Amino acid sequence: MAINLPIVSKFYDQGVKSAQGSLKKFGQFAAKSAAAAGAAIAGIATVSIKAFGDFDAALNKSISIMGDVSESLRTDMSDAAREVAKSTTFSAEEAADAYFFLASAGLDAQQSIAAMPQVAKFAQAGMFDMALATDLATDAQSALGLTSDDAAENLANLTRVTDVFVKANTLANTSVEQLATAFTTKAGNALKTVGKDIEEGAAALAVFADQGIKGERAGTLLTNTIFGLTDTLERNGDEYKKLGLELFDSEGAMLGFADIAKQFTGVLGDMTTEQKINTLSQLGFTKQAREGILALVGNSDALTEYEQKLRDAGGTVDEVSQKQLLTFNAQMELLKSRLMDVAIEIGSALAPKLQMMLDKISPIIDQAGPVLVELFDNLWKGAEEIGARLKPLLDKALPGLKTIFDNLQEPVGKVVEFLLVLGEKVLSMVTDLISAPLFQKALEFMGDAFGKVAEEVKKLVESPLVDFLAKIGGAVIVAGITAIATALEFLAGVLNAVNDAIDRLSGKSVPNLGGQYGSFDPYGSSSGTSSYKYGSVPKFADGGVVMPRPGGTLGVIGEAGQAEAVIPLDRLNSMMSGGGGRNFSITVNAGMGADGTRIGEQIVNEILRFERSSGRVFARA
Repeated sequence: MAINLPIVSKFYDQGVKSAQGSLKKFGQFAAKSAAAAGAAIAGIATVSIKAFGDFDAALNKSISIMGDVSESLRTDMSDAAREVAKSTTFSAEEAADAYFFLASAGLDAQQSIAAMPQVAKFAQAGMFDMALATDLATDAQSALGLTSDDAAENLANLTRVTDVFVKANTLANTSVEQLATAFTTKAGNALKTVGKDIEEGAAALAVFADQGIKGERAGTLLTNTIFGLTDTLERNGDEYKKLGLELFDSEGAMLGFADIAKQFTGVLGDMTTEQKINTLSQLGFTKQAREGILALVGNSDALTEYEQKLRDAGGTVDEVSQKQLLTFNAQMELLKSRLMDVAIEIGSALAPKLQMMLDKISPIIDQAGPVLVELFDNLWKGAEEIGARLKPLLDKALPGLKTIFDNLQEPVGKVVEFLLVLGEKVLSMVTDLISAPLFQKALEFMGDAFGKVAEEVKKLVESPLVDFLAKIGGAVIVAGITAIATALEFLAGVLNAVNDAIDRLSGKSVPNLGGQYGSFDPYGSSSGTSSYKYGSVPKFADGGVVMPRPGGTLGVIGEAGQAEAVIPLDRLNSMMSGGGGRNFSITVNAGMGADGTRIGEQIVNEILRFERSSGRVFARA
């Protein structure tokens, strides 16, 4: 027998309660702050892993066709692509994709790294995507015979080609894409055959473009003109001499298009159209070649001017691409690229940790898969059954709901109209805000700030704490899978209860939802034990000891028609009558100023009085 004698002293506790209240509020604030911080970190981690994954996949796709690429070269390729993203409106992923097209054009890793920034600026200046820019630049470079195995020389030639293309776009009525298409449609090879360079060829194509001859048609026409000149001279050299026409200088080099155009202008200038055609036919020109010659006639000065300016085209791509970045949309893309670069940096540090955790939990997930599939299947069947039984009720309710919605249509329409007007005004205010110089400064500040955040997060990711979290991640996921399985079983029980309730109302009977992994019937229609990988679900009708496990154990109490008790084993003795005696509590209330000796005497007297009537007391205060 035991007796408990707590002594309660009364005193003024206002200060203590105030302190407790303050601590409680602080605890709530700390909990909310920690939750918000945790959610933010989780969100950053998710975005970072995806950004790194997309970038890494694009890079791997490109590297896969380059042969053996060392880890050092891979890092250099990654860095070059990310730098491109921070200086153009193209993403790091798009830059990584461009390596594929550079490799397809025959460039190795070193050449691709060197060419990447120029190709990106070329795409920016020409306002087309990186894939098209790569194709146009490298194909034209190859067609003109300007591809080199030396990375530095190849970059110089690529820069020259792209500068000429963009400069011609600013001089004549043609686009970069049309000009590049003309070069890759036979014209580049034809120019190379007669020893003419890209500047002279681009000048001729610019003159064609001013007359509406562009793209593939222009490339074909220039090719026919070049070979028409050389072929007719070979067959009808005497006719050329009679007319005073010369195509080659004393060293055997073909004269410039400006000089040739000037000679033909002198011969054909005063003739009628019919006479010009007859004269060119006597020289042996085909219909296509005649068209090209006539397009050059009278344009000697334009050819000379275009060619001179194209020879001074160096730096044009840089200049034009920088101007393309001055728009607000371009600035927002640059900011986005900087943010994604931060995400890639964080993701590159997180990925190895995540891979380590995935390697550990993959076998566990493989084992848990069949269990979860069966449970979800049971839930789906139960939901379908409930839906079928509720359909008649919904069919009766729908006409009334339709009437309600019809009545709400007009007021809701007015609310929507008001929100649209409000949204338009807010958008106008936002547009004014983002066009302000202060906003531009803010963008620059944000870019620097995110860069610093990346450094700090990377340090955090590489810390021992993250290694520790990665190691325990497997255990956490195992517990999560167990919790999911338990929750699914509980939902199956709920669905059974709903089905049974519907049956009781309708007087029908339906099969229980239980399957291979367990049967859940709140009304006792089934019994037995079901098991799966992470534990068992015993029924309590026959009693028994339930061993502890994560998430606890589900069971049905009292389904066998008799009362049952669930008692923790460490409290069994104290909760059963007669097992450990009885406990009595005697509470003595005393003021702070009371005499201690007198209180003690009263307590002892109370104990002695109890002993006289009930037996020996083992007191505990």
